[in-house]
Amino acid sequence: MVVSSPSAVEECLTTNDIVFANRPPLTMAKYVAYNCTTIGTVSYGNRWRNLRRISTLEIFSSNRLNVFTGIRRDEIKIFLNKLYSVSSHDFAKVELKPMLMELTFNIIMRMVAGKRYYGEEETGKNKAEAMEFREMIAEVFEYAGASYLGDFLPFLQWIDYQGYLKRAMRLGKRTDRLLQDLIDEHRCDEKASSERRNNTMIDHLLSLQESKPEYYADEIIKGLVLEMLFAGTESSAVTLEWAMSNLLNHPQALEKARNELELNVGEETFMDESDLSKLPYLQNIISETLRLQQVFAIWLGKKVCPGTGLANRVVGFALGSMIHGFEWKRASDEEIDMSEGVGLTMPKAKPLEAMCKARNIMKKVLSSPL
Repeated sequence: MVVSSPSAVEECLTTNDIVFANRPPLTMAKYVAYNCTTIGTVSYGNRWRNLRRISTLEIFSSNRLNVFTGIRRDEIKIFLNKLYSVSSHDFAKVELKPMLMELTFNIIMRMVAGKRYYGEEETGKNKAEAMEFREMIAEVFEYAGASYLGDFLPFLQWIDYQGYLKRAMRLGKRTDRLLQDLIDEHRCDEKASSERRNNTMIDHLLSLQESKPEYYADEIIKGLVLEMLFAGTESSAVTLEWAMSNLLNHPQALEKARNELELNVGEETFMDESDLSKLPYLQNIISETLRLQQVFAIWLGKKVCPGTGLANRVVGFALGSMIHGFEWKRASDEEIDMSEGVGLTMPKAKPLEAMCKARNIMKKVLSSPL
């Protein structure tokens, strides 16, 4: 069924939202998403309500998000430093998607487990662990964005058409092992400082597990971690790439956003996440980007994404920092290609390449804490 009008959307997602709240039991979700029991795959009912409650109160509440403010600030600074290293003297061509993916994954991983899995800083065991985790995440995204004929023609599952079932089972076991290793590491790490325990989602959920083990079982924690990585990373990176593409095709809007930053934040003071409430035009740019590209189309109605607040903070802070700290222009006289690619988060068909040059304020930013 294709819903293509506002009245039909209201009928499906408001009037009959409970009817449309369930998701089909896809093969990949069966083997990777713990038999369709994560918040994005579970049927509407008591388990979904419990997962929703945990997500809303223990992960995405304002208090919990404020605990992670330093992580987001630190990762934004690392991201800006990479841009500055290639554009400190003159305009340089950059491909934003890989850097944005690294930014969003590291933010989520540090919130979840206190680790950076993307970048060149890790060595030895941590580097091998990071590489295996990156490969697993890439494989999950690859399979999640593909269609399996067996989900539509069940008889094909009897013969394991194209070997899909074997690959799905193997990926599910690998994913579960890596996530369980993360949980076991935090459970056994008695030397972890209280600061670290307060700044990782896994440790926080494990502390709640001690008093309510039935609500915070390992499988529930692993499912929440998987959803955080799946829904909170590529979608934010893709939104940022689309937003910059739109701004580069409309330089007057880019200039207006920069003027708003200089007026409400200052020309000598760099923006912080707390400044987002003073930047309505920047917020409107993000809203218009989501209206045009609809990156989060799968999160509507009863199952609206509980992590919207986190996504707004990450996307707003990152986009505002790029506009405030750098001059931007298209890599050629031609407009940016806005063709849509294939995937759950609707990525660009052609990755964005743009010219950027660091503004004077960046020297001050990178020589002192954000």
